[in-house]
Amino acid sequence: PPEIIEEKLKANLTPSPLGGEGIFRHEERVSEKLGEGYTGKIKALIITSPTYEGVISDIKKIKEICKKYGAYLIVDEAHGALYPFCDKLPTSVIDCKADLVIQSLHKTAGGLNPTALLHCNIDFSPRPLGERTLPSKTIEYRFVRGFDTRDECQKNWVRGNLDLISTTSPSYPLLASIEKNINFLNSKKGRKNILELIENIEDMKKNVPNCEFFNGGDPTKILVKSQNLSGFELSEFLYKHNIEDERANEKSVLLLCGIGTDLKKLKLLEKVFSRVHLCIKSKGA
Repeated sequence: PPEIIEEKLKANLTPSPLGGEGIFRHEERVSEKLGEGYTGKIKALIITSPTYEGVISDIKKIKEICKKYGAYLIVDEAHGALYPFCDKLPTSVIDCKADLVIQSLHKTAGGLNPTALLHCNIDFSPRPLGERTLPSKTIEYRFVRGFDTRDECQKNWVRGNLDLISTTSPSYPLLASIEKNINFLNSKKGRKNILELIENIEDMKKNVPNCEFFNGGDPTKILVKSQNLSGFELSEFLYKHNIEDERANEKSVLLLCGIGTDLKKLKLLEKVFSRVHLCIKSKGA
């Protein structure tokens, strides 16, 4: 968006968009762009995975490409905060060794607004094609696995840069809620809750044969298409029945599920989807 590009320019960052549609399916475009642009000293590649629709990028392959061309890989995994806690969800990009990973706790993981996490897997070793003056060791920052640092200056490098953009008066209730949130997700009860959520969504889809569901890799993202309604019409119908979607377009509607989406809510959604079909049959709502 123009406003984001404007802020990057103010920060002395020059954006270089990858361009094209569906870049998550075309890792060769990443390689081509980095190869072309290294004379312009591209320092980092920023990718969103998963997308709103739950589409997952091949982060392992993209990480290899970034390493080849000496660029850091920064991944916006805002909608993937549940991934580390359930085997039925995609592998978190934290485990794919992206250099920096940002996760939001308030989107699907039940956290308070605006709680989020920054995970660091930064390899400070010199890049093949770039000049680096940073320490040549590795740090890993994992809430679940603990904080393992081999050199204090590396930890301070991350914290020092965060201090440039962070407040000196953080909200301690929010910080405390982050720990509580993660402890719950990593508990037996929390993991069971996530597994039941996925199973309930799968059951709901099976019971609604007259709607088409897109599978982008993340089952908690419900991208649905009606056989007889446009996406906007389906969105309006859902809203009339007290169901608010995340976004809609001409063809489909997207609904996001999280740790607070219980069986009762999914049964309501199933019932309304069934009524959509019946109402279309009778040409009424």
